[in-house]
Amino acid sequence: MAQTIRNVQVFALAVESQFQALTERERRYAHHMARAAWSGARIVLEQVSPESPTIFDFILELYRACSGNWESLIGPDSREEFRRFLTFAQAL
Repeated sequence: MAQTIRNVQVFALAVESQFQALTERERRYAHHMARAAWSGARIVLEQVSPESPTIFDFILELYRACSGNWESLIGPDSREEFRRFLTFAQAL
């Protein structure tokens, strides 16, 4: 039986002050670790399903197209459908 996801919590990490406290060498290390994690995300997506990387790219392209203003993409009658789409995107 399929499981329905109704709500996904997303939290922003406030790490600027901690990052500023790092040495230059530690900052470079943190930068490269973050880049490696971002690159490795595609491997994880592929392991979830063959379609996942394409869906992920589509979501990123939508984000770029609306400059992060998701509200600009929805019409008056599609608010609930769009909420479901964002919940799906957050669960990826």
